[in-house]
Amino acid sequence: MRNHHRYKQADEDDQVLALNNYAEGYLVKQGARVKNWKRRYFVFRDGYLSYRKDQRETSKVLGTDLVVDVFYWSGAEFGLELKLSSGRSMYVSPASEQQAGIWYEVVQGYVMRQQMVRQLQHVNRQNQKHLEPIWECDSAAQQSAELAQYRLLR
Repeated sequence: MRNHHRYKQADEDDQVLALNNYAEGYLVKQGARVKNWKRRYFVFRDGYLSYRKDQRETSKVLGTDLVVDVFYWSGAEFGLELKLSSGRSMYVSPASEQQAGIWYEVVQGYVMRQQMVRQLQHVNRQNQKHLEPIWECDSAAQQSAELAQYRLLR
């Protein structure tokens, strides 16, 4: 399982470009059906991971999927497991521990932000269901009249 190291030469093109929700660079990936290892050029952008044979823009995209989670994986040196929205797990291995950390941080940062957005949306929906207007009235009778008028307008 560890024979993919022959791809792990320290080339100058073995660099990772990483920004907020973006990373690109070479990773060695395990095949989905045949469990061989191949070096491919990956781009992670706003949750979507795509890869091609090399970094040329004209190269055919070999796969694209939404990443829903990422884990460190002990099956390969510097290994990462990427959980995809299709239900599949993709196993990749960067050239160094530092690169593994960069890829992990970018993907995990995106995943955590998405979880936070979903939680905030849920809380917002729950709050909207239970919100009653705040009344600034002098008397209970005036408040009752305004509440009745509010309900008619809804």
